Amino acid sequence: MVNKKAFRYFGGFLKAQERWLNRMAAQGFRLVRTTRMMYEYPGSYNKELLIVEKRKDGKPFELHTDPEDLVRYYQSLRNAYLFNGIFWALCFLLNFFMRIPVAVSILLGTFAVIFLVPAIFYALAIHHVNEDRKIYE
Repeated sequence: MVNKKAFRYFGGFLKAQERWLNRMAAQGFRLVRTTRMMYEYPGSYNKELLIVEKRKDGKPFELHTDPEDLVRYYQSLRNAYLFNGIFWALCFLLNFFMRIPVAVSILLGTFAVIFLVPAIFYALAIHHVNEDRKIYE
């Protein structure tokens, strides 16, 4: 039997990744290996049943329940996007000291924005998790 390999990039959006993994599990696929963008399932369907017990409190099941774990996850994503955004922003700024075509300047600025927007999104997510953590202390 040939293993099924699915290539997906979620950009760190946990809810989207969680929904997709749950859809694959509902179709009977059992995840056996994963990398950053590749998910591998065995060639046969999942014949076993995994039972996760949770109190019936009206809240959906969440992958990350520990706030510190969620903050660490968001920090690693924020730092990766921030590093790339700063790199492209510096390239954009250095472009003004050199004679480079305007199209290259626009491209460099676009790359900077593409990476800095998710960095801001994850910084806000970290802030919200930390604020929620203060409420429940």
